[in-house]
Amino acid sequence: MNTFTKMMAMAGVALVGVAVSNVHAVVLGPNLITVNEDVEDGSLVGWIGGNAKVLSTDTLSGTGHSVESTQSDSTNHYIDAYLGDSLDHAGGNYYFEVDYKTTGSNYVLVTTYATGYQGWATLPGTNGAWTHYSSSGPFNLPSGTDPYIGFSGQSGGDVFYLDNLVVQKEVVPEPASMLLMGMSALGLMARRRRH
Repeated sequence: MNTFTKMMAMAGVALVGVAVSNVHAVVLGPNLITVNEDVEDGSLVGWIGGNAKVLSTDTLSGTGHSVESTQSDSTNHYIDAYLGDSLDHAGGNYYFEVDYKTTGSNYVLVTTYATGYQGWATLPGTNGAWTHYSSSGPFNLPSGTDPYIGFSGQSGGDVFYLDNLVVQKEVVPEPASMLLMGMSALGLMARRRRH
């Protein structure tokens, strides 16, 4: 086996290894939230919540708008963002990130709704400081209709603000596609060698 053949064999093993390892890597699709753009345009279209949605100019960047909850002394105040028809009847693993702040130390509960409300994460109180939060792991959202991501403050708790919300679905590359890419690269290398 000459040097070139050995190099090709080693490259093939490496490419196949990369292809196989990438099968388990987390690949995320596009942002499923479009309401943030509406907020930046001064609209609350896409946001729902019986007692908890107003526009605010208090933002992390200092420009544009955020969504502000309204404090309630008797009931939890909440804001829901509609995830859109793209999630209808299509379950899977989802991740989210958001910029937020609370006026005190009370937490904000993050929930999802598809076939029923389910807890997703708890955002710690920030005492007035803007903070970025990214979910540390996936949340499996069952297939269903009217999917939402919701943010709920405690009863009599702090006002909270939300900005730059991103929700993405995990996309798993097909093993066959990854192997095909690796073999194609090998073919190109061999062709260059012959020329």
